Amino acid sequence: MLAGKTTLTSHNEEAEQYTATGRKMHIARTASTARTETAAQARQRQGFWERALEAKYYFYSRSFKFELAEEIEPVLIHNL
Repeated sequence: MLAGKTTLTSHNEEAEQYTATGRKMHIARTASTARTETAAQARQRQGFWERALEAKYYFYSRSFKFELAEEIEPVLIHNL
C-alpha cells in the first residue's frame, strides 16, 4: 500500500503540461538571447557581406577569364 496520497492524471494532461512548460522555456531562452546591435555594427556587417560578394565575383572572373563591369579590389588567389 502507498503511504502518501497519489493523484492519477491522464496521459493527455501530462503531455499538455510538458508542452506548455517547453513553450515557456523556449520563450524565456529566446528572449534572453535576442540579438541586439547598434547601427555601427549593422553597417560593419553589411560591409563584410559586400566585400565577400566582391571577392566571389573576382574569383569567378579570374577562373572563367572574363572582365568585370566595375573595378574591385583584387583578391589573392592561390593555385590559380
